[in-house]
Amino acid sequence: MMIADLPQDLESIILSRVPAKAQRQVRFTCKRWNALFKDPKFLKNIDKARTQVILKIDLKFYSGIINLHGIHNSFDHSSLEFTGELQSLKASKHVEIFDMFHCDGLLLCTANYDRLVVWNPCTGQSKRIDPINRIRGYFTKKYILGYENNKSSTGSYKIVCFILDSDIWRQHCFTRVEIYESNSGSWRVLDDVIHPYRFLNVSRGMFNASRGVSLKGNTYWFDIYNEYHRDSSIVMFDFTTEKLGRLSLPFTRHNYETVVLSVVREEKLAVLRYDNGSLEMKIWLTTNTKIDEAKDLSWSEFLVVDLGKVMVQSMNRSVSFLVVDEENKMVVCCDHFYMFSEEHTRIYIVGEHMHKLVYEKETTKRTPDYLPLLLSYVPSLAHI
Repeated sequence: MMIADLPQDLESIILSRVPAKAQRQVRFTCKRWNALFKDPKFLKNIDKARTQVILKIDLKFYSGIINLHGIHNSFDHSSLEFTGELQSLKASKHVEIFDMFHCDGLLLCTANYDRLVVWNPCTGQSKRIDPINRIRGYFTKKYILGYENNKSSTGSYKIVCFILDSDIWRQHCFTRVEIYESNSGSWRVLDDVIHPYRFLNVSRGMFNASRGVSLKGNTYWFDIYNEYHRDSSIVMFDFTTEKLGRLSLPFTRHNYETVVLSVVREEKLAVLRYDNGSLEMKIWLTTNTKIDEAKDLSWSEFLVVDLGKVMVQSMNRSVSFLVVDEENKMVVCCDHFYMFSEEHTRIYIVGEHMHKLVYEKETTKRTPDYLPLLLSYVPSLAHI
């Protein structure tokens, strides 16, 4: 039997299991497969049984696959398999990538010497972006990647740079926001976003406790600054309107709690709250049907776990997490912990009454740039 004689449904299932790093070669095998890889319905079904991830550890980035076959019965067959270090951008040995932001299959890489690169690991394409002009003084920058939600902007993307003077307690602290558009290839200042007090709150949330996550082209993050006023919220940057907005959390956050955001299947937001006192981990998911159009967020409780009962050592504030199985309520967490004065990175799968450690490694350096990070990666054939 020739492969061309296979039923179309079976052919699609087989091709959907092809690893991301081999999809480009498979796509160009024949015209029929090339057309199939352009079909949005097929792309959504790619690798449903496995969750593709990127792990950042010690300034190196690794691609991996979380396999959950049979996990609802036991943890015996669950695993985390690394497919190799991401060798990207043909970078010099002297270039180190400090940060990575994922948006719909594209990665925005921030490296030393103020280098900025947009990269698609699936196609191998990359593009270096000239950073904004240097500003006098000591400033911190945070870059995020997104796109407009309209048909006219198909294939284009934007990069937003938040600039914050590190001496944030000065009375006349200088802050600003600049945006890059791939269509024009140039930067411009967003003057109407810069309101000193409002932007200061947003900046502290962005640069400290919460990494931004991208969903439907927009970026969301937790605003830690407002914890002192007990009105903590989620801040959203809308890449279509180029405006900032605030959205509600399903709880009031306290100083002793860890709060982290994540994205579920590129459709929902998830928020994790960990109580350092009770060792309770609770996760909520959004229920909005069109989250990119929502004026506020609605939430439903997804999972509650007593980490003490499942024998998980106290969760660190640097934790990142992924909801990998909604039906069986399974999440994967990544953080670091200390053992006999040594710092370790660990990845573990957690359910209501189950826990399995799937990865552990000693961390060599202890600066914020070296903290571990686990990202869910969705392959895309988007051109840069």
